[in-house]
Amino acid sequence: MRTPLSVIVIEDSLEEVKRIEAALTSEGISCHCQQVNTPADLVAALVYEDVSIVLSHYPHPAFEGISALKTTKDKRPDVPFVFLSTAFDEESTVEMLKSGATDCVLKPCLCMLALVVRRAVAETEGRNARKQLETMLVEAGKMEVVGRLTAGIAHDFNNLLAVINGYSDLLLEKIPETDPVSRDVRQISLAGDRAAKLTRELLDFTRRHGGHQKAVKLNSIVADVEMLVRHLVGEKVRLITKLDPRVASIMADPTLIEQVIMNLAANARDAMPGGGILQIACCADNLQEEAASAAGVMPGHHAVLTVTDTGSGMDESTKARMFEPFFTTKEAGKGTGLGLWSAFEIVEQLGGGIIVESEPGRGTTFRIYFPMITCGEALSTRQTNDLEVRKCGDGPRRKQRELRPPVLARSPGSSEYTILPGHRPPASSQKA
Repeated sequence: MRTPLSVIVIEDSLEEVKRIEAALTSEGISCHCQQVNTPADLVAALVYEDVSIVLSHYPHPAFEGISALKTTKDKRPDVPFVFLSTAFDEESTVEMLKSGATDCVLKPCLCMLALVVRRAVAETEGRNARKQLETMLVEAGKMEVVGRLTAGIAHDFNNLLAVINGYSDLLLEKIPETDPVSRDVRQISLAGDRAAKLTRELLDFTRRHGGHQKAVKLNSIVADVEMLVRHLVGEKVRLITKLDPRVASIMADPTLIEQVIMNLAANARDAMPGGGILQIACCADNLQEEAASAAGVMPGHHAVLTVTDTGSGMDESTKARMFEPFFTTKEAGKGTGLGLWSAFEIVEQLGGGIIVESEPGRGTTFRIYFPMITCGEALSTRQTNDLEVRKCGDGPRRKQRELRPPVLARSPGSSEYTILPGHRPPASSQKA
């Protein structure tokens, strides 16, 4: 049971309120009792206060019959309600319990009140916890359906891209490099490569996989995506970037990092409808035990991506739920509630951690920590990537890091179809 309890006491005698509070405190229940004397005060307390339980004297001159119980159940059906009286007749007690009262306690026997309050609050907390778990289960089911749908669409789209990329490669083999058309076809091929990469990242994300990680510079990723962020946030928002050259490489998929930056930038833009300042910075930090624990990462050297805005900020209740899927404070139809959730999932997949600082009216700062890698680790990763490129059988005209499946294609000017051989994907991508 969470304490201290916030207890509303419907009672015209302040001395009785103090006696009730003393009875609860003497039994080890930490609580604050608030006296309520009118229906209007009861409604205000139920609407604006964090109420744990309502204790009501019966009968009360300001409340007709059990109207206080009906008001409580109308405004806060989850709050337990207990009647207190010097005497109860059988007919009234049955009516109270049928109408939703948790219990009825005789005032001469206040020694029983603590037991009733402790049981009622614990049962209510248990019901609320079950409801929350049920809601989370429903949301998890939604995400599973979305993931399956996304994966299916991505697979179908990837099949179409295989045909586009296959034909473009075939045309590049047939058209001389000096032909002006060759440049146009090359642009088609490059666009197909980018689309295939995005599709692959989408499939990786639906599988909760960290993508195709390699040694990358966080500064370079921010510099590459800066122009896109400027277009995303619009002219009203001033974008500032600060890149520390001391930041070493990290192991990550650059496309996933770009997605995190874009999601945080979109969130900042929505928090500043009238304009403001968005700052994206990269720096290095050597986290000690306590700081690393707060960020949810291991102690050591980290690259820190900081995204700060001067927007409306968040209160504690919003911060507690901001990474939940489908949670949004925007109006219906203006937000999916998946932006911050997907950013959190990506950072977690890449072995990083997030610290959020925000207050209402004072903006928000996201600090994302990625473990930095040593020069030896970066060199080893680079050599592995180069080996994979050589294994792909690159031709003299073009290096292909993207691994493509076989494609059935027709040669220009011919009615015969041939199979264009693809490259064998790495072991990690063969797992379906």
